[in-house]
Amino acid sequence: MLEHAVRARIESAAVRHGMAARVRLVHVGVWPLLRLEGFDLDLGHGVRLHADTIAVTWPGRLRLAVRTANLVGPGGVRVSSPATAWDVAGIRGEDLQLTLVEPQAGLSIRKLADAVGSAWNVEARGLDVGRLLDALIARTKAVKWNSPFYGMEDGGWFVSFHCFTKYVKVTFFRGASLRPLPPGESKHKEVRYLDIHENDQLDEAQLTAWVKQASQLPGERL
Repeated sequence: MLEHAVRARIESAAVRHGMAARVRLVHVGVWPLLRLEGFDLDLGHGVRLHADTIAVTWPGRLRLAVRTANLVGPGGVRVSSPATAWDVAGIRGEDLQLTLVEPQAGLSIRKLADAVGSAWNVEARGLDVGRLLDALIARTKAVKWNSPFYGMEDGGWFVSFHCFTKYVKVTFFRGASLRPLPPGESKHKEVRYLDIHENDQLDEAQLTAWVKQASQLPGERL
């Protein structure tokens, strides 16, 4: 009976925030306080989350330990992770905020309680550029010439990056088709670059938009 009540409360809380939640199994215990199995969350605007298990604990704040999670966003962008831990605030109706604790701090996802339309704000600070790109681009990945390449299965590569001494160079193979144009020119007509230096204020929203656009263009076969 308690498990049914917990499931109903989770689903109603999701509705208050404009989402739809489904949980296959609910386990109530001492530690973790709560374990969810087969958790699915539709955040709206084409964004869906699935997690195999979520363990809820209280180390002074509400924390979620998520195992084997897959997030699908607009344009087919996918983010997958075997294990993460998040601190949660705002579940009682105020601004909902998720803050990444493990494997690396620096990522915060926030939804305004009274916002209209697509209200999710993502902020990343102090994240390693490689980890940030891995989070943004959960597609096929390979390493060529000491540089990670990202692409579609059987569809070629659409972006890569290479680490130099003082900056990271992100390469968009069809960058001339992106809007706005990434700032760096290339001797190859289709290619554009984005150079990221250590102290730059990286515009994650713009980078995400370029990655989404690039993923929808024909890939480069190398």
